[in-house]
Amino acid sequence: MNFTRDELISRHRLSGRQADVFLGHEPESPDRIRQMKKLRELGYFLKLMEEMKSEQLDPIALKGPVLSEKIYGDPFYRTSNDFDLLFHPKDLSKAIQFFNDRGFKGTKFNWPSSPKKQKAVTELINQYFIYHPEHQVNIEIHWKLFDRRFADPSIAEELLWENTTTVEINGHTIKTVDSEFELLYLVIHGSLHAWFRLKWLVDVHRILNQNLIDEERFKTLTGRLGAHRFVSVCNGVLSHIYEESMLLPCNESPNERLTEEALYQLIRSDNDPFNTIENTVRQVRYQLALSGKWQYKSDIIRTLLFNKRDLNIAWLPAGKLVLFFSRPLTFVMRKFGWIT
Repeated sequence: MNFTRDELISRHRLSGRQADVFLGHEPESPDRIRQMKKLRELGYFLKLMEEMKSEQLDPIALKGPVLSEKIYGDPFYRTSNDFDLLFHPKDLSKAIQFFNDRGFKGTKFNWPSSPKKQKAVTELINQYFIYHPEHQVNIEIHWKLFDRRFADPSIAEELLWENTTTVEINGHTIKTVDSEFELLYLVIHGSLHAWFRLKWLVDVHRILNQNLIDEERFKTLTGRLGAHRFVSVCNGVLSHIYEESMLLPCNESPNERLTEEALYQLIRSDNDPFNTIENTVRQVRYQLALSGKWQYKSDIIRTLLFNKRDLNIAWLPAGKLVLFFSRPLTFVMRKFGWIT
């Protein structure tokens, strides 16, 4: 597979340095203006993390600069446009208030004031996107790691909070997940999205090359989360993109059909995997095949029947079933310009 440097950066979201390494080129000098912008964003984020500690909020940082620091030794080596924070469900309301008090705004929807609608939100989705207009910082607030139940949610939550470690950035200690759990999380995340961005695979490949993973522990976590097929798909894609690549510990052989579909999504030039009806069907068919659990399959159907923007409609009843099945109505209303 041949990729241009521009494709790797704009389509696959690799940093310039990552793209140059992938292509075997001499790395170009970093963009100083972009570096300064990212430095300001990180500085504000670290300030927020310290303020959260003083208010007894202790989230887990996922991906982003923390992952970049862990696996590349540089918080700016990877490209990241936001900061992902996962809060314990019991701390979610307090966390929302923390960010509201500091001027953050919802991007895709505003956090509902109705307790009943808040409950529906936490059950239907797993993250809330917020943005600070002055500091230009994007944050994703998570209260569960995955919004699809390929694993028992209580087991996933238990494993998450049991498998943490810390990373130090500029003298600040940040809680994150440990190496084996993080690798598995990246694999599941990439497989759920059919590996349509190369950046996820580049990170996995980097971690494997560092040879710091306890294989038996990784296999145990894979089994407890029921993620064998996710891992096998990743291995199939890895073996096609990287010759003689190290593979993930897995007892299941790569699924050729799912690997072929993931490779098809990877080489598509479009940034949006749902930009056509044909590819949306392909995506849904692929995702349904990743797990045999009916709860997981029902969650995929749910994502097709629920639009986050509907949470901004004040007159829409707060019940989960109403929100779940309102999409056909609100779709038509948006087509006619009656709602935004």
